[in-house]
Amino acid sequence: MQTQKRRRPRGAITLEGSSLVRHEPGAPSAVLAELRAPFGITVLANHMRSEALLAFTTAEQTRYQRVRVGNPADAAAARHLLGRAITVPDADALGAQGVEAALSATHATEMLQVAECYAPSALQRIYLTGSRGEVLVLDGTELKIDGRTFDLSLPLEWRGFMFHEAVGPIATLYQATWIRQAGIEAVLVAPMPAEITTTLPPGAAADMKAAEQRAVLRDLKLMQSTPDSAPPHELRIGVERLFMLPLRQALDRAPRASRAGFPPVRALNPSARD
Repeated sequence: MQTQKRRRPRGAITLEGSSLVRHEPGAPSAVLAELRAPFGITVLANHMRSEALLAFTTAEQTRYQRVRVGNPADAAAARHLLGRAITVPDADALGAQGVEAALSATHATEMLQVAECYAPSALQRIYLTGSRGEVLVLDGTELKIDGRTFDLSLPLEWRGFMFHEAVGPIATLYQATWIRQAGIEAVLVAPMPAEITTTLPPGAAADMKAAEQRAVLRDLKLMQSTPDSAPPHELRIGVERLFMLPLRQALDRAPRASRAGFPPVRALNPSARD
């Protein structure tokens, strides 16, 4: 059996003034983040923690940097990075860039530490733009969605579900996250990834630390969605699917509202009221 030769990561990120700048062979340099301006960093990784993706978000743009864990020594040096990772399917962890455009995990960890020195709360912050231009900002315990503000330090209701819609002969499966607090509602919607994993891959547990196993299993639980009917269009906010689980994580950390004070929710429409 012929094994695939593992390519060495290429590319580098340098600190130039207060800017993190990405350099790749054969490509123009790109500013990932201006450290003196508001920005967020989201760390995404596959189930085996062998591939990761750093998402740098600002109010103006989102840039991605792929990270490859090259060997056990690289993985050990990158615990600071991988311990903050949120699980995504393997295909999403590879990102949209070419196979060679990756940093080593060690280099990426050093870059993350520099960014945290400038903005310690960057890892709790996400800037997104909805599919219709809506502004979505997660900043610590505050989630703003198109003018609606959810206080994640106070009780709220939320749940994940999935639904499908057909346009002619083409049906699309969507994942959704319904949120309600103090009479304010929103439904985050994104296409369902083609690859859906609900358990650890065979043999993964033997290669992972206990903390990594717990983190992946937590994420897999949050990924689970039960089938339901499509939510009303006026409540929908279309988001990039890579950020659905990070947003669910933030909601999951918020206290749950007691159902006693809320009207019942119909099983087939989480946004409908009786």
